[in-house]
Amino acid sequence: MTNSEGGRGQLPIFGTGPRDRPAGSTAGGTAEARGDAGQEGMLQLVLALADQMRELTATVADLQATQASRPSPGAGQAGAAGSGRREPEPRPWCWLRMSHTDKAERLSELADWVREVLMAWPAAQRAYTPCWSWHWDVVEDLSMLYLAWQTAYLWPGAGVREVADFLDRLLPSALVRASDRLKPCTHGHQPDGERRDDADLVDQAVNGLRRLPQLKGQGELV
Repeated sequence: MTNSEGGRGQLPIFGTGPRDRPAGSTAGGTAEARGDAGQEGMLQLVLALADQMRELTATVADLQATQASRPSPGAGQAGAAGSGRREPEPRPWCWLRMSHTDKAERLSELADWVREVLMAWPAAQRAYTPCWSWHWDVVEDLSMLYLAWQTAYLWPGAGVREVADFLDRLLPSALVRASDRLKPCTHGHQPDGERRDDADLVDQAVNGLRRLPQLKGQGELV
């Protein structure tokens, strides 16, 4: 034996068994074993959590793919089958910018709707006299009502609220305006007469406003 008596209690750098451990090292070894077991359990927990995260990631990806494949709310039938773009809401008509040919076509379209749809309401038959198409302010109001009906009933982006708004607010208010506007025509068409021209009085007001800076500069205006 080459080790001296005093060196028997020294551990080698790499101990391989109980004979290499000094006396009283059993408790330390047990603690090390418990530590190794704890680390092993923690590793298993981390691996399990990693598996769950992979499953959640795959589930989220599936849900996103499913959501993307669905047509967006309000998308038109053509858009849902093709590009998926939202069909635009019907736009108002601007009669002043229409040609006479376009006006004739629009008025014919409006008259078809008045006959086939609007006159289903008895109140509309009482409100609109047969000469409604000869009063352009009434035509403007009716075209608004027609497009509001299109938006509520034919536009794919509409819902119950648009229908309720048409029935509860737009239609009743239009009937009230028509009843008041066409009252003189109850017993026959009454022409609206020539359009009033206020150009003279407007010119006086405009010229007066243009002179104000000059009057102020001359001290004539307090």
